[in-house]
Amino acid sequence: MRESGVRDLVSRQFRGSGGTSEVRASVHGAMSRVAADAARAGGALLAMDLTLIDGVPTPSTLVVFRPTVPSTAAEVADGLRGTPDVEVAEGATGPIVRWVTVQSSPEFDGVQAVEQLKAEYWLDPGDGHGLYHAVFTSPLVSLRDALVDLYDVMVSSVSTAPEEPGIVRARPAAST
Repeated sequence: MRESGVRDLVSRQFRGSGGTSEVRASVHGAMSRVAADAARAGGALLAMDLTLIDGVPTPSTLVVFRPTVPSTAAEVADGLRGTPDVEVAEGATGPIVRWVTVQSSPEFDGVQAVEQLKAEYWLDPGDGHGLYHAVFTSPLVSLRDALVDLYDVMVSSVSTAPEEPGIVRARPAAST
């Protein structure tokens, strides 16, 4: 089921775009790897996006976990203290921890490894079930700032009070 879903998504997104078979294979390999990794790691939700911008697929994935340890965002922040690119901001339901990295993906079924943007967030939505650990990835490292801004808005909109979305920025504004 998982593999056929990935295949169907890639086919739909590349239909009529004229993308080369190598590009389709690379995107398919990357998405399949994410789906398999998410299932193996106990992901509670997997979302994939291949939005077309000027006919070019812009892949991004989201995997959500509900970890039991650590149990609070403060514990995550303490555990990551001193780690580069980790930030803590106040969200609608408490602290949000964000860690942004660029990693090389492993080679998969002959598809060459690529650099991946990875943005991880930990937050407690206040639903009594503990933390969300949301992991966004995209091979579009050159769009880091724009993608992280998008991910920040998505994560900061998580709330148990829909009438008060409490959208906050998880990253300080750039100084000019």
